[in-house]
Amino acid sequence: MEKYLGKNGYPRKMLKGKRLGLVCLILLGVILRFWGLTRLSLWCDESEALFLGRLSIQEMLRFISRQDAHPPLFYLLIHGMLKVGETDGWLRVLPALAGSLCLPVAWSLARRLAGEKEAFYLIMFLAVSPVHILWSQVVKSYTLFTLLGLLSSLFFFQCLSEEEFRWRLALFWGNLLLLYLHHYSIFFLASQFLTLLWLKKFDRRWMIFYFLIFVFWIPWLIVIPYQLSYTGGIIRRLPQVLRLPYFLFYTVLGETVSPFNPTVVLPAAASAITGWFFGFVKLRCLLPRETRIFFLFLLLLPLAAIPFRSTLPQNLVPFTIFWYLLLALGLREKMKRPFLFMALVTMIFSDIYYFTGRASQFHDVSRLAPIKEIAEELSRRTRSDDIIVINEERKFAQGKPISIFDHYYRGNIPVLSFRPESGPLEQLDNILVGYNRVWLLQIHAGEPVWNKQLRQYFQDRFLCEESSQYLENERWLQTIRTGQREFYPYVTLDLFTRKIE
Repeated sequence: MEKYLGKNGYPRKMLKGKRLGLVCLILLGVILRFWGLTRLSLWCDESEALFLGRLSIQEMLRFISRQDAHPPLFYLLIHGMLKVGETDGWLRVLPALAGSLCLPVAWSLARRLAGEKEAFYLIMFLAVSPVHILWSQVVKSYTLFTLLGLLSSLFFFQCLSEEEFRWRLALFWGNLLLLYLHHYSIFFLASQFLTLLWLKKFDRRWMIFYFLIFVFWIPWLIVIPYQLSYTGGIIRRLPQVLRLPYFLFYTVLGETVSPFNPTVVLPAAASAITGWFFGFVKLRCLLPRETRIFFLFLLLLPLAAIPFRSTLPQNLVPFTIFWYLLLALGLREKMKRPFLFMALVTMIFSDIYYFTGRASQFHDVSRLAPIKEIAEELSRRTRSDDIIVINEERKFAQGKPISIFDHYYRGNIPVLSFRPESGPLEQLDNILVGYNRVWLLQIHAGEPVWNKQLRQYFQDRFLCEESSQYLENERWLQTIRTGQREFYPYVTLDLFTRKIE
C-alpha cells in the first residue's frame, strides 16, 4: 500500500495533480507580472528612481538623506542597471523578477507556517493579486522588499528549528539588506525579536546577533532623523478613520477597482470578512503555538504604521501576503469554497481593469497618463519655430534634464518646464520671443488655480489652434466628503500660434 502513497499520506496521483496545479499557478503569476511590462509610460515615482539612479553614488546618498523617504539599496541597484540600459522594459525587469520569485518563496514559507493546502490557496490569491501584479510592473522597491521579507521569515523559521550557523548567517544578511531597502522592514525584525521573547528563546547568541545588525545599520540609522523631517511635511488627505479599511480594501482589490463599484466591492468585502473572521477564530487550532505567535506579529504589528500620515498602503505590500494566508486559513473548508472563489473572481476583475486601463476604476489615474504617446507625437510634429512648455517638474543629473516627458521626447526644439516656483507668468514674454508656436502640456495633478492661470496667459497672447484632453478623472475624496461627483481631464495638450498684428 505504501508504494501508492506519497510522503504526506496522499495518493501519489493526487500529489502529482497538486504539484502540477501549483506549477501552473506560479507560471500564471509570472506571466501576469511580465505581461505588458512596457505598455504604460513611466510613473512620477519611476522618474524619481531614474533621476536618482543617474546621479553619482555620493550625490545620490546626499540627495536621499534629505529629500527622500527610503534607504539607498534600491536606488543603488537602479544606478547599476542604468549602466546597461535605460529602457522601460529593462528597468522594470527588476521588480517583475522579484515579484515572480515571491511566488515560490511565499509557498515555501506558507507551507512551513500552515501546511500544503493553505500554501496552495495562498498562491491562488498571490498569483492574481492586483497589488502584487501592479507593483511588479513599477520601478519601485516593493516587490524586492516583499521577496527579502519572505526570505528573512523563512530563514528565521529555519533558525528556530535548526541550530546551524548557515541559517543564522543567511538571516543576518537578509535582515541587513531589508534595513537598507525599506524602513518598514523593521516590522519583520520586530516580529522575529518579539517571537523569540514570547517563546523564551532569546539567549546570548541572539543578543549578539541583533547587536551586530544594529552596528551595521548605524551608517544609515543616523540619517533617518533627516528623512523623518522630510516625510513629516508630506500630507496624506485620506481621513484617519478610513485608513485601516482602505488598507484592507487595498490588500484584496488593490488600486484598480473604484470603491464606488458595488458589483466588485461588495462580493470582495463579503468573502474577505468571512475568511478573515474564521481565520482568526480557528488560528489557535490550525497553527502550532510557535508558528501562531510569529504569524500574528507579522499580521498585526505593521498596522501600527497606518495612522502615520506618511504611510501609504504600498508601504505595507509585503505584509498583505500574511492577510492572504489568513484568508486561506479561514476559507480552507469545503463549505466555504464559494467565498474563496468569490475573492479570486473579484481580484481577477481588478486585474482586468488594470490591464485594460479602465481609468474610471484607477485610484491614481496618473499611472495611465499617456506621456509616452504625447512625446512621440510631438517628436514628429514640432517645427523649428516651436517651443514646448510643460508644467512637470524637471530635475537634472549629469547635465541632462530628467522628467517623464524628457525620457520619451526625441525632438530637437526647446522644452521649458514652467511651474509656480518658476516665477511670475510675465517673464514668459521674453522667453517666448522668436517662437511662433507653443505646445502647452499640462498634467493636472495639483495647483488647479495656477494651471488655469498658465493656460489663460497663452489664450490672451496666442490663438489656440488645437486642444486635446486625456483621462477624465474623478475627485474621489470630494465625492466621499460631499457626495457630489466632480470630474476633470488629468492631461491636456494645447497648440497655440502667435497672433498676427
